[in-house]
Amino acid sequence: MVILKNYKCCLAILVMFFSLCGSLSAIGERSRTTDSSTASAVVDANETLQTTINQLFTLDIGYFIAGTRNQGGGLGLKYEHKVFDWFSLKIGFGWTAFKTNTEDVYCTALTTAVFFNYYPFNEGLNKLYIGIGSGCDFLNYFGDGVTPEKSTDTTAFLIPMIGYKYYISKWMFDVNFGYKIILTNYYQYNLEDFINTTSIQIGVGFKYFFKNK
Repeated sequence: MVILKNYKCCLAILVMFFSLCGSLSAIGERSRTTDSSTASAVVDANETLQTTINQLFTLDIGYFIAGTRNQGGGLGLKYEHKVFDWFSLKIGFGWTAFKTNTEDVYCTALTTAVFFNYYPFNEGLNKLYIGIGSGCDFLNYFGDGVTPEKSTDTTAFLIPMIGYKYYISKWMFDVNFGYKIILTNYYQYNLEDFINTTSIQIGVGFKYFFKNK
């Protein structure tokens, strides 16, 4: 009888042990499934963020780069809206202050431009795009040097460009290169400043998404 009781006790302990192991295994499997689902959800959320964005406000530090290269500074703001698949419309505003190549003559420029962009991969406002834009620079010259009789000028330009947007977590970066073609310079001033000269343009935009769209 003692042996039988010990046998039943051992059997009960074994059953409890394997039941506990099964429970722990199930908990571990559920945990792994949850982790995997969470990771997958994060990836899906990032992909959704990239492909479902239909409008973007971005800061463009290309104006700052151009300004600092000419002993000044600047900043730009752009708004882009997906009109329909493959295409978007972008409006840009920028302000730049810089030194011209004429001694002691400086300039401020307010730039406005409109761009039409084509996205060949059709993944929202994402990845490679090709664009064409046109705009105006409203210039104001000042300083102790020899300035024009009329201190303001207006330049109209055309600019084809190519760019690429990429996303890292909630950050979006937009790097683009364009070729600025001067169409007209209203007063035909030639102070050898960079902004009213046909030249290569570099744009660097970025945005941080505080919440998913």
